Amino acid sequence: MIFPPKTRPKGGERRNLVVLVIAKPLQFPGNSVPFFIFESKDIEAVELAMGDTREIFIVPPKLKGKGLENLGTYAKLIQTIKMPDGYVRVLIEAIHRAKVVRYANQSQHLRAEVEILETTFDLNPNLTALMQITFQLLMDAKDIQKKIPQDKWEHVIKAQTPDALIDSVTPYLNLDYEKKLEIYLETRTKERLEEFLVSLRLEIELGQINYEINRRVRQRLDKSQKEHYLQEKIREMQRELGDDEDPTGARNLRAKIEQLTMNQETKEKCLKESDRLQRLQPTSAEAAILRTYLEWITDLPWNQFSIDRNSLHEAQRVLDEDHYNMRKVKDRILDFLATRLLQGSFQRGPILCLVGPPGTGKTSLARSVARALNRNFVRISLGGVRDEAEIRGHRKTYVGALPGRIIQGMKRAKTSNPVFLLDEIDKLSSDYKGDPAAALLEVLDPEINSDFSDHYLEVPYDLSHVFFITTANSLHTMSRPLVDRLEVIEVPGYTVLEKIRIAEDFLIPKQKTENGLEDWKVEFTKEAIRDLIERYTSESGVRSLERNIAQVLRRSTRVRLTQSEHSDQAFELEQAQDTQAKVEQVQGEHAKVEQAQDEQELAENKQINQPFGNDQKVLTIGKDEVRQALGVPPIDPFAHLPQLLPGIAIGLAWTENGGRVLPVEVSLYPGKGELVLTGSLGDVMKESARIALSYIKAHHQQLSVLPEVWQAKDIHIHFPEGAIPKDGPSAGLAMVSALVSAFLDRPLRSKTAMTGEVTLVGKVLPIGGLKEKLLAAHRQKLSRVILPADNQPNLEDIPEEITSSLTIHWVNQIEEALKILFMEEDVEQSALGTISSEIA
Repeated sequence: MIFPPKTRPKGGERRNLVVLVIAKPLQFPGNSVPFFIFESKDIEAVELAMGDTREIFIVPPKLKGKGLENLGTYAKLIQTIKMPDGYVRVLIEAIHRAKVVRYANQSQHLRAEVEILETTFDLNPNLTALMQITFQLLMDAKDIQKKIPQDKWEHVIKAQTPDALIDSVTPYLNLDYEKKLEIYLETRTKERLEEFLVSLRLEIELGQINYEINRRVRQRLDKSQKEHYLQEKIREMQRELGDDEDPTGARNLRAKIEQLTMNQETKEKCLKESDRLQRLQPTSAEAAILRTYLEWITDLPWNQFSIDRNSLHEAQRVLDEDHYNMRKVKDRILDFLATRLLQGSFQRGPILCLVGPPGTGKTSLARSVARALNRNFVRISLGGVRDEAEIRGHRKTYVGALPGRIIQGMKRAKTSNPVFLLDEIDKLSSDYKGDPAAALLEVLDPEINSDFSDHYLEVPYDLSHVFFITTANSLHTMSRPLVDRLEVIEVPGYTVLEKIRIAEDFLIPKQKTENGLEDWKVEFTKEAIRDLIERYTSESGVRSLERNIAQVLRRSTRVRLTQSEHSDQAFELEQAQDTQAKVEQVQGEHAKVEQAQDEQELAENKQINQPFGNDQKVLTIGKDEVRQALGVPPIDPFAHLPQLLPGIAIGLAWTENGGRVLPVEVSLYPGKGELVLTGSLGDVMKESARIALSYIKAHHQQLSVLPEVWQAKDIHIHFPEGAIPKDGPSAGLAMVSALVSAFLDRPLRSKTAMTGEVTLVGKVLPIGGLKEKLLAAHRQKLSRVILPADNQPNLEDIPEEITSSLTIHWVNQIEEALKILFMEEDVEQSALGTISSEIA
């Protein structure tokens, strides 16, 4: 019977309970304890409590003198069974220790007012060290582990407080009643833990002595002697045949298994497999399979933990040193580290998902997290994985079977708590072999990954201490159950100023090292860096920027060295000619001496003019060097957006590669009112176009649009760059604006972009990817942006560099946007007409 946690009292709460005096056994909290009662008054007291709230207070008698102890156990009665001889078997659930406030005799049953005991302690280094020593002793004490049931042992190794650990283990120790009572009555946590630790060491030492004695006795038994004789005979036969004493490697593997700190069930299975391997022929196929399996088991880290960095300032320094900005991500990592410092080393690892455009530093950030936490780092790429066995592994009976990528990564990590990067998690796919995303649900669920099951291992493996970090460009292609298990952190694109800082502080020093220019003084002018960013790259991240910087460095280095070689060749030719002239003029015995002197002078001058001299190791790169290395800047199809033409509007779109502008073109021609859509549009975008047209037809009077315009003409809506698929509802506002502009034959306001989903009643709904879209408008040097008013709270996350360069208009209805788009300024008077008054 399990009692709900909400019915259990908290520390300091008082209860008036029936008292039951029981000497043995002691009721340590957290245990279900059975015992027998024989006296009638005790039986009546139990029956009274069973008929009431089932709550009872069990107190032991004093060892010396008369009376009862002032400390007992608050418990719940689970079951009572009357035996044929008249006594009663009672099963209780011990919940809390409690102290007696006062006793009272009522209706010949002893009752007491008790106060639930709440032991407090400070998680100081001494107490932490005692806990670690205690855990290590328990891990090494095989005899004690055998006494504790498996389900109870799982709670023991996950105990978070000293009292929980002591109460779980003490009932199974081979201690006399007086010693257990002494531990039971101690209320000071530190002293109680020290007393428990002394008793535990004594128990282990006595167990080792008993084990040694029993081992010696077993060696004298006939069965042991027979087995020993047969084994020795087999060894002698193998020696005669020239074979190794351990041909299968079973004994070596068994010794490794015995040294591992895995749970008892897993260890017993592995030892059983090693015994089976020893009985097999070394050349058999089954022996090879078993040997490979046991080698995988022994190579994995079982409860081998690295020590986390204990300094928040040092961790923050490491993160700031490796990456510029990314404040949200760094704060989340530091929050986790701070919590771990308070809770100790048994906290479950978080599961983060970094979502953002390519080149924004998601993968390199995971490496920095590992360095900040002082943990080992391991990375696996999930792009293109479509087989479930890649995650869970194959059954070991298959030919060429191996564990899944998760277990392979843990083997490379060599610790049980690495930083584990699952890269490109949104690129998973599925086929008839299964869905690997479904297999990841167990890996990335903090509640159940402590018992991760790999098909190859066939034993549970604990992943709860692993710090999982996943990366993705978009969450739209991922399954919702998988996203639900992740803590999503958006990594947005960079502004121009941020890219300049990243290039100066990170990319240029990195490329200097990778291109062998560590000893050179490389200087990029501000104009050159800005030119690289604005004219040669159009991206949210910095991957293309880094690639272009590397290309510029290589080309500039080549040009510099080529010039130096030409200078050296000209110098050598001139010196050789002078030397030859001197040789011809010199007569007699001094000719050879003078020639040697000239050659020496030539060598000295050549050394002075070497291209790698200290005065030559300066490389300055400006706009001309960038143009020489990269050629003509690539053509941006939207660099000069069409303006002041009817039927054209500038929308904003979000893609996996970041934000971009998305022009909308509308053309009218004689026809029957048909709607034509082109530009590789998705279903949602096609529906948005129909909604935009329906809205204009329903409100044509307010918009001064004559019905004859769409009745006698076909309407063609086109989105340029037709080879690129496009979908999403946020282009609705741009479609409405372009249609109205075409119907009225009036151009829209120049340098103005817009985004927002529209409804049939004219409501402008909020959109996603606001920062990326504003970055696109900022890159294209637009002046104004029209946005849904419901997105106004998201403006807090936008850098001031962007907001200061744009005039942002917030709208709730389509009419508000149209009034802004048809204002007279920035529109040619010859094409304006009376649109402002018509819209109003």
